[in-house]
Order: sequence, then structure tokens, then C-alpha cells
Amino acid sequence: MSTTTTSDPKILFERWFVSAIAKLEELSEGDGGTAGMMIVLPLYERYIFILRARGAAGRYYEVMANDLQLANASDAERFWKTLRHGFCHSGMPFERDQAGNALSKVQFSNRPSWQPEFHTDASGQSVLCLDPWKFIHYVMDKYRNDPTLLTLHPDAPLLAIHVITG
Repeated sequence: MSTTTTSDPKILFERWFVSAIAKLEELSEGDGGTAGMMIVLPLYERYIFILRARGAAGRYYEVMANDLQLANASDAERFWKTLRHGFCHSGMPFERDQAGNALSKVQFSNRPSWQPEFHTDASGQSVLCLDPWKFIHYVMDKYRNDPTLLTLHPDAPLLAIHVITG
């Protein structure tokens, strides 16, 4: 019996994330975008962690607001509590935070940019607008453009693939 191990970060990134996103993108009418968000939001969290470890100035949501080109850290926190906490804990965006405070309603649509945008609807409700596929590609491109990011989280290394034959 023999074992071969794949531990190259670029290959692992392609196998664990890129191929899954590509399959989801094949679904009609952008339907894979919700599952795609569940994949990239933890990758984006990892990215913000790495930026801070590399010395990016500011607190967590300040660094995120800067990267997402949002107006302030409060917008970044609303974005994160609505989408990351929602998708990663319940499979859909949250409408309320843990304290019961209203969060932004979410509107996924084909938008010209990857950036999240906040608007107020006619009833006064905050609405978070986002093109999920553009955001997904925005996050994935961060890792494609700088593969060293894949190895910089000390507590969450990429899982190697071990194939046992024989």
C-alpha cells in the first residue's frame, strides 16, 4: 500500500474551492450564488485575518470597510452580520442580529460592481445590494493573484489530499 500526498497550496485551492465555484456557476439564473457565498465568505474572513496579521491598520471592521470600499466600519459590520453570519450559520442572510436588532434586507442582483451597496427602500428599511457572483470572483481573485495568502493563516492550513493506493 502506498500513499501520495498533494500539499501544493495552488493545487489545493483549485481542488477545494475553484472547481466547486465553477460547478456552482454552471447553474442557471445565477442560482449557485448563494452556495458560492457560503464558500467565499470564510475565505474573505481568512483574508481579513491575514491583512491584520500583516499589519493593516485598524480594527477588524475598519480593515474590512477599507477593503470593501464602504463608508465606515459600521457598514462593514452590517455587511458581515447579515451575510457571513447568516450564510455560515443558517444558509441564508440574517435579518436580525443576536441582540434582535434589525439588519439590512438583502437584494442579490446583477450589479455593475463587486462592492456591497447600502440603500434605503421606500419604507425606510436598509437594503444591502450585492451581485453575488462579482463578489465571489472578487474574493477568489485575491487568492489567485497572491497565492502566498493560502499559507498565511497559522490556525487553518489548507488540508492536504492523501490518496492511498494498493
